[in-house]
Parts: sequence; structure tokens; C-alpha cells
Amino acid sequence: MTDFNFASDYMHVIRKAYRLTLAEMGEALGISTAYVHAIEQKREPLTENVRKALIEVFELTPQKLKQIERDYRRYTFKGR
Repeated sequence: MTDFNFASDYMHVIRKAYRLTLAEMGEALGISTAYVHAIEQKREPLTENVRKALIEVFELTPQKLKQIERDYRRYTFKGR
């Protein structure tokens, strides 16, 4: 497992990139739906345990995370 730091902002990006619901993301990481939502809304911090779970479950590397973010930004509808 590669160990690197990233912010809670990526929780939402990773979830959307994998097309997961809040419940599915929580199940994958072993945390509650409410906790996933709270992290995404910056009401709770991204703990070290959750960060490590994200890296392990999604086999993240710094390069893969950059690509996920790039694709998410590129293909997300900007208008509202």
C-alpha cells in the first residue's frame, strides 16, 4: 500500500468517480452513510483510518488520484 496525504475534498470526487452512493461508499470503507456525508460536507475531518481505507479499498496512488480528479473535473457538468 502506498502512503500519501490528501484532503477530505477527495472523498466526494472518489465516490462520484466510482459512481457510488453515500451508503455504498460507507459500506466499502466500513463507516456510516452519515459519516461519509459529514466528511464530504467538511463537518467531520478525514481521519487517518478513513484515509488509509480509501487508499486500500480503491488502490489509490498519487497518480491514480490525480487522474480520478482530472476526469471528474473534465466530465462533471458545470452549469446549474
